[in-house]
Amino acid sequence: HYFNNEDYLATKGSLRGNSVSLLAYVAGAGSAASQSIANATRTTNVVFYKTPDFGPFWMIVAYSANPFAAEADINSTVRRGNAWNLNPNFSGQNWQVGYSYWTAKQDNATAVAAAVGGTAQAAGDQRGDRLYGHYEWNGFRVGLAWDKSKIKNSVTGVAINNRSAWSIPLSYNWGNNTIFAHFDRAGNDKAFAAGTNSKATMFAVSYAYDLSKRTSVAVTYARINNSANSNYNLFTATSLGVGVAPAAGEDPRLFSITMRHAY
Repeated sequence: HYFNNEDYLATKGSLRGNSVSLLAYVAGAGSAASQSIANATRTTNVVFYKTPDFGPFWMIVAYSANPFAAEADINSTVRRGNAWNLNPNFSGQNWQVGYSYWTAKQDNATAVAAAVGGTAQAAGDQRGDRLYGHYEWNGFRVGLAWDKSKIKNSVTGVAINNRSAWSIPLSYNWGNNTIFAHFDRAGNDKAFAAGTNSKATMFAVSYAYDLSKRTSVAVTYARINNSANSNYNLFTATSLGVGVAPAAGEDPRLFSITMRHAY
């Protein structure tokens, strides 16, 4: 689910500059850190089926017995968690349109009663909807992605997060040169009190030069502008151990030089 964003900057530039930084997270209003939807990565414990291509149409259906932490329902009567992902796509020679639906619930809901705005947000039940598509011509690629993500208390059903975000990724290729860019915006979280400013914007640009068919170098700049009550961070920042989550209102920035070789 997290991957469908139409941003190809990370194919040669820095992964941390990917638009997933906003699209795959909800952040703000007292939470200790931004919370990921669908773990912002590949889903664990998953089986999936991809249909044959029916003309321009194909679809992926995926199921996970537990997409989050270790099993908490073995030899017990507590609720069993699971996740579903439905992903239909229409594609042609130079275009694609798709939709990704994500729903997930935790094991043992009685033990993960998350408080609104609290640090236990990740324990809530999730719902994600993502529309995306792109069009290509003469070396240009223009895309669009729209995401709506929700987290609710596993016990009470009260909304913990409910925010929408969108992204416009662009790229242009000529010869050995490629420029990637994207602009993204996350709106206020509707689960928070009226007037709580939890918006954020992101901008990233990367220039890549192909040294050969398999090797490239790239320079990337990215910046997230957090509002007073949002704390979105650059993708993979925490997992790479390069810093703690930003405080509300802080604006993470990135400058990187990347060399990539495909074996």
